[in-house]
Amino acid sequence: MACVGLISLLRTLDLQFLEPRPILVVDYKDEIQCLHQRLSVLVALLEESEKKLDVSEAERDVIARVKEISFRAEEEIESEVMEILSNGASHETLHQILQRLVEDTERHIQCIEQRNITQISLLSYNPQSNQEHIIPGGGSKLDNDAMVGHAEELERTKEMLLQRFTQRRQVISIVGMGGIGKTTMAKNIYDDPSIRSHFDVLGWATVSQHYDLRRILHDLCICVVQMTDEQISEVKSSVDLADKVRRYLMGQRYLLVVDDIWGRRGWDDLQRCFPDDSNGSRILLTTRLKEVADYSGCSGKYVCNLPFLNSNESWKLFSQKLGSIILPLEVKEIGRQIVNKCQGLPLAITVAAGLLSKTKKSVENWQSIASAMDFPMTSDLHDQCSTILTLSYNNLPYHLKACFLYFGVFPKVRREIPTKDLLNLWIAEGFVREDSGTSLEEGAMDYLQDLIDRNLVLISKLSFIGNIKTCRMHDLLFDLCLREVEKEKLVSAFRLKSENVVELGDTEPLFEYANRWLTFQSVNFRPKFSDNYNFYKSRTLLFFYGASGYPGIPVSWRQNVSFTMIRVLDLRTISFNEASNIDFSDLILLRYLALNKIKYVRMLKNHHSLQTLIVKFKNSCRIEEIQSDEKVGSEWLQGLWESKNLRFIKYPYLFPISIDDVPVQHNLHTLYWVPYLRCIKEFVLKIPNVKVLGIRCCETFEYQTKTWWDTLHYLTKLEKLIVEDFDSAPLELPSINSFPQSLKELKIVETILGWEAITIISMLPNLESLKLLKAYYMEMSGKLETLSIASLPQLLEMIPEDFANITTLQLIELKDCCLSLVESAKNIQEEQISYGNDLLVVRDYALGVGRV
Repeated sequence: MACVGLISLLRTLDLQFLEPRPILVVDYKDEIQCLHQRLSVLVALLEESEKKLDVSEAERDVIARVKEISFRAEEEIESEVMEILSNGASHETLHQILQRLVEDTERHIQCIEQRNITQISLLSYNPQSNQEHIIPGGGSKLDNDAMVGHAEELERTKEMLLQRFTQRRQVISIVGMGGIGKTTMAKNIYDDPSIRSHFDVLGWATVSQHYDLRRILHDLCICVVQMTDEQISEVKSSVDLADKVRRYLMGQRYLLVVDDIWGRRGWDDLQRCFPDDSNGSRILLTTRLKEVADYSGCSGKYVCNLPFLNSNESWKLFSQKLGSIILPLEVKEIGRQIVNKCQGLPLAITVAAGLLSKTKKSVENWQSIASAMDFPMTSDLHDQCSTILTLSYNNLPYHLKACFLYFGVFPKVRREIPTKDLLNLWIAEGFVREDSGTSLEEGAMDYLQDLIDRNLVLISKLSFIGNIKTCRMHDLLFDLCLREVEKEKLVSAFRLKSENVVELGDTEPLFEYANRWLTFQSVNFRPKFSDNYNFYKSRTLLFFYGASGYPGIPVSWRQNVSFTMIRVLDLRTISFNEASNIDFSDLILLRYLALNKIKYVRMLKNHHSLQTLIVKFKNSCRIEEIQSDEKVGSEWLQGLWESKNLRFIKYPYLFPISIDDVPVQHNLHTLYWVPYLRCIKEFVLKIPNVKVLGIRCCETFEYQTKTWWDTLHYLTKLEKLIVEDFDSAPLELPSINSFPQSLKELKIVETILGWEAITIISMLPNLESLKLLKAYYMEMSGKLETLSIASLPQLLEMIPEDFANITTLQLIELKDCCLSLVESAKNIQEEQISYGNDLLVVRDYALGVGRV
C-alpha cells in the first residue's frame, strides 16, 4: 500500500516549492511541476491496480517498491530543505535528489505498463476525477433515515422500558453479532420522544472490548452528572467518580444505555453506580454475547435477540443508503444479487451500498463487484462481511485510503473523535490538496463526507446548525483499519497500563520506514526509546494518556532521540510541571503542535511549516498561573507570525500581536484569542480569510470600545464569532455594518446587551445560532434556529415574548437559569405549538434532560 507515502510526497512538493508562497524558492520549479504531474500518474495507476482483492505478486512488488521510494524521497527532500534553511547549503544536492526521483517515477510507470498491470489511461491524478460518475446518495448529516427491519423487536423493547407493572430497576438486553444493528436500535430508542419524556435522566456509555472503567465513568459523569473534563480530571479515584454518578441518580427515574459490553467484569463494576429506588429505572444493554446478557440479570423475556434482515428488508435498506436514484433494470438485478450476498447483515449492506454509490451504474462495473463477492462455500458470515468491507476499502481513491488508515492512530476506546482535530491532522499529514476555490479545511471536510457517504465512517454528534462535531468507526471497520496499518507498519501503538518504564524498540523493524506514526495510548508509563530503533524517521507523535480520562504524568518525551522529522506533535495530555525547558527549535518541519501549557517550553522560531497551534486551557488555573503563562507567551510566540502557513491557532490567552510585524496570513482559518484593542483595520486586513474568530475585551478604553466593532465587516468570510467581554459597560453596536453578513454563529459572554444591539444582531441575514452566556438581551427576530442561554444574572427573569414570533426557532438551551426564565421558555414552546410548529425543543440542563 503506497497511498500514504505518495499522497504525502505530493503535498510536500506543493508546500515546499509549488504554492504561491512556498517555503523554499527554487529556479527549477518547472522540473518539480513535471515531477508532480508524473507522480500523479503513478498514483492513478496504482489506485486502479489495488481495487482487486486478488493482487498479484508482481503488483505487490511494484507497490512495495513505490512505497519505499516515496518515503525515502520525502525524507531526503525535507532533510535537504532543512539544511538549506538552517545552514545556507547549496541547492545542488536537493536538485540531484529530485532528478533521481524523476527517474525512479518514470521507471515504475514503465514497469506497470509493460507488465500490463492495469489498463487505465494515463491522466493526471485528480482526487475528484473518480467522482464524475457518482450516484447521488449518502447524506451530509447525521443518519436520520427510518430504521429498516427489526420493527417488532423495537416496539417490544420500548414496551419493556415503559412498562409500569414492575417498578424495580430492570435490565433489558439487545443481543446479536457485530454489524447487525444493536447500537442503531438502541440509539433509535434513546432518541424516541416517548422514551425521553418518560425518564428524568438519560445517559449513554460505551464499554467496548478494550475495557476501561475510568473512561466509562468519565462518559457517564459528562452526560449524566454534567461535569466538565476539568472537573472530572480533579477526581483521582474511579471509586469517587462512580459515587458521583450513583449519588446523582438516586431518587430519579433514569434510563442508561450501556453499549457494546463484552464481559462480566464490566457489569460488576458498573451496576454499583446504578441505584434501585423502585421508581421504574431501566438499563439497556447491547452485547454480542448472550452469556453477558444472562449474567446481568436479564430473564428470557427481557432479552431481545436481533435477527438478520429478510430479503425485502435488505433491499429496502440498500435502496435507502444508495439514495434516490432509478437504476436500469439489468443493473438493479445485479444489485439484488449483491444484496443477497450480504445475507441480511445491515453493516455489510450499508457498506456495499456506499461502495456502489461511488461506482458507475453500468452492468460491467457492478458485475465486477458482484464477482469479487463470490465467497467460498466454506466461508462463514463473519469472513464474508470482512471481504465486503475490504472490497470497499480497496476501491477507495488514494487520498481517502490515507484518511481512512489515519483512524488507526486513535485508541479504540476513544469512540468519538473531534472533527476539528481530525481535519487539522489530515491537513498536517499532507493528505489534503487545495483545489482552486476550495480551502484545505473545506477539502478535508469533503474527504470526511465522502467516507461518511460510503458508510465507512459514522457521525456521532452534530452541532445544531448541522456541522459534524464528532465522528467514529464501527468496530468491524476499525478492526479492518488496524489490520491494514499494522500490515503496512505505519503505526506503532503502545497500550501498556502499568506504571513502569517501558523500553521501546528492542529489535529492528522489518521495514526501514516503519513507525511513521507513534501513538501512546496508555496510562502512567514513561516511554524510553531504544537507540537501535529508527524512531528518528517518525513523522507523528501522539500521546493519549488522557484517553481514559486520567491526566498524564510528567515525562521527558524525547530523551536523547532525534525527532527532527516530526511534523505532528500532540502533548496535550503530558504535564511539564517538573520538566526542564522543552526545546522544539530543531523541529522546523513541524506542522501541528498541541500542548498542555507553554511555561516550560522554549520559544518557537524558524517554524516556517507550522500550520496548527493548540494550547490547552485549564479553567482551574490560578490567576497567578495565567499571568505567568501570558508573560511567557508574549515572548514564546514572537516569531510565530513569520510562518506563512498558519491555519489554526487556539491559544487560551490574549494572543500577543505586534501590528507592524504581522504579514498577511492568507491561509489563517481559525484564531483564538485576539485582544479587542488589536481589532483595528490594519490588523483585520491581514487575516482576510479567517472563518472563526475569538475576541476578548478585558480593559476599558472608551474611544476604542466604540470603534473596534466597525472593523469586523472587513472579514467577509467570517462565519463564527465569539466575543468575551469582561467589562461591565454595556456593549454598543453602532450599526448592522459592524458584522460581516456571512456570520452564521455568534456567541457573546459576560456583557450587557441593550435594545439597539439586539436589533442590529437580529438583522444579520445568515445568523443561525446565537449563544448568550451571562448576557442580558431584549428582543430577537429573523431566521434564528437556536438560542443558548447560560448563567444569566437575575436581572433577566424571562425570555421576551417576541421570541414566540420566530417561526424558525427549533432549540432553546438553558443552563443554570432561574425557574421563571425556564417557565418563559416553555410558554414560548407552547405558543409555537399553537402556531403549528412542533419542532421547538426546550432543554433545561439544570435538570439534566432535554424536554420536548
